[in-house]
Amino acid sequence: MIMKGTKHLRKEFVNKKKTGLPPQNNKWWLPLLGIIPLTFILFAPGIGNGFTNWDDPTYILDNPLIREFSITNIKKIFTEVYFANYQPLHIFSYAIEYQFFKDNAAGYHVISILMHLVCTVLVSWLAWLITRDGLVPAIAALFFGIHPMHMESIAWAAERKDMLYAMFFFLSLIWYVKYIQSGEKRLYLIYAFLFFTLSIFSKTMAACLVPMLILFDFFYRRKISTGVIVEKIPFFLVAFVMGIVAVLSAKESGSIDTNESFSFLERMLFACNNLFMYFFKLVIPINLSAYYPYPEKTGGLLPWNYYVSPVFVIALVAGCIYSLKHTRYIFLLIGFFVISIFLVLQLLPVGPAIFSERYSYIPSAGFFMLLALGLSRIMENKRPFLKSMKNAMIAVTGVWCMWLCVVTWQRNAVWKDSIALWNDVISQFDKALHAYNNRADAFYKTGNYEGAIRDLSMAISLNERYALAWYNRGNAYGQLGKFNEAWNDLNRALQLEPDNADALNKRGQANAVLGNRDDAFSDFNRAASLDPTNPEIHYNIGITWVNSGNTAEACKSLSRAVGMHYQPAIKAFNDLCK
Repeated sequence: MIMKGTKHLRKEFVNKKKTGLPPQNNKWWLPLLGIIPLTFILFAPGIGNGFTNWDDPTYILDNPLIREFSITNIKKIFTEVYFANYQPLHIFSYAIEYQFFKDNAAGYHVISILMHLVCTVLVSWLAWLITRDGLVPAIAALFFGIHPMHMESIAWAAERKDMLYAMFFFLSLIWYVKYIQSGEKRLYLIYAFLFFTLSIFSKTMAACLVPMLILFDFFYRRKISTGVIVEKIPFFLVAFVMGIVAVLSAKESGSIDTNESFSFLERMLFACNNLFMYFFKLVIPINLSAYYPYPEKTGGLLPWNYYVSPVFVIALVAGCIYSLKHTRYIFLLIGFFVISIFLVLQLLPVGPAIFSERYSYIPSAGFFMLLALGLSRIMENKRPFLKSMKNAMIAVTGVWCMWLCVVTWQRNAVWKDSIALWNDVISQFDKALHAYNNRADAFYKTGNYEGAIRDLSMAISLNERYALAWYNRGNAYGQLGKFNEAWNDLNRALQLEPDNADALNKRGQANAVLGNRDDAFSDFNRAASLDPTNPEIHYNIGITWVNSGNTAEACKSLSRAVGMHYQPAIKAFNDLCK
């Protein structure tokens, strides 16, 4: 099928007489000269922040794949699942940065901010291509750049993938729109596919671009034909394969909760409420948090707002359909939002949080373009009523933007370090057991074992089956020399998770200190069978043999740990066995 040419498309979608939009302004990028510096200033305080204990150690500080930039590690990055995810470009970006910044958090934060600035420019460019309205790109870019809902994606070093996949996602859409507007210039479609591939290799969420392409086909009134279907096949195949890899990896790691305590109907209510909350918080960004726990049931029922939220969804769908009588922009931009956030509305239970601000990063672009388009139409409309509203709209928008700037600036401090982060979460959700556990971990690492025990005791009181809290509290007791209490907690952790090699190893240490050497060897040997590559276990076995007076056996176990380059074992082996 031969597409309508650019001239026809402009006549249909850009003609001011039909759309009420202002004439074309090819200098749409000029406002970015002010928006980009403003955005940088708002996020710049985050450069002085450190890492947090929320995935930053796993992805950066303790990631063996990035510490040496070698062919072996690069091969592993692109061929292996890491931390229950296959996101090779995400990990590869850290591998490059680590060679420059090592463990200096500032460098990673600077790169994240710069990537956000690039995404802001791309949102502006996409808005220009879709609307050909000089005001819309500027307003949409301003809202996107300064909004505090994006703080989580930018300030959290381990969430680099949001900006990375968003950059390629926006570029793919830009070239697909140019492909349609050019009358199907095939090179543009190739560009769109290449950027889509880079996006999905950064984060699997990019799979939502496939239905997004169909949405843009509808917007541009492309008729269904063999050619239109065939051009989508490469996109679909890549999305399908990456989706299967993502699901299998998540199931294997347990991040998909197949034994959840909520019914499918309740999951539907979660999805409806989450959709409403994303819109609400983009307009009124209050009570922002890095972590949102699942709601508690009262008498078997969820809070009332979950039962009301489907009304919002029904109204949203009805409004979008009705709007087609007058314009396709509302359907396009609301559809953009819903499609790009649908996979994380918690219909499929992934992770311990019910809602995450970072998931709004790409969807918000569609919402802000819609707001910008509405403001532009009001500004350009000559009707007396709307004309009288112009000054009021400018004032309200200005005050709102200043508020966004203030909230964004303030939210930088939340990500200063792990304790500041989890203090903020707990201040809003005093029953968020994961937040207590994570703050306890931060206390533990700073030597505040009493503080760690207090938080872990709180987490246990909230959920006595929370094995990780029992394990962590046992470690904290061990650091204080309270080995009986440590043994009790580690024993409880193992009752809940019998195959936890780390808990077996730590209980073995407690047994050894308490003089229960047979039990210690039993725990260590079981731990070694479950996790044979953990050098600390072999080191502990060796030290226990030393204390038992069996030097030969001690040297055998220590040599295994030495082969894994475990420094304490190397010293012990040199002192004892050479």
